[in-house]
Amino acid sequence: MASQSPRANETQFAPSEPLAERLTHMLVAMATELDTSRERVDTLERMLCDAGVLEPGGADNFTPDASAEESRRQRREKFLDRIFDHLQAE
Repeated sequence: MASQSPRANETQFAPSEPLAERLTHMLVAMATELDTSRERVDTLERMLCDAGVLEPGGADNFTPDASAEESRRQRREKFLDRIFDHLQAE
C-alpha cells in the first residue's frame, strides 16, 4: 500500500491562516536573530584574533563559569519568549 505523501507543489496550509502567519513570523524572527548573532560572533572573533587576544578556534574550547551559564540561560528564555510570542498572541 503506497503512502499518501504530499506533492512538492501542494500547499499543506493556506498562508493566510492565523497559525501559518504566526509560524512565519516565528521563523523570520529566528532566522533574523541567528544571522545577526553569527555575524556578530564572526566580527568579535576576527577582532580578538587580530589583536592577539584569541587564537583562531579558541572560542570553541571555552568553558563558561556558573555566572555565565546563568546569564546565558536567562538570555535564552527571553529569546524563546520573543520567538513564541506570535503563537501565544490572540
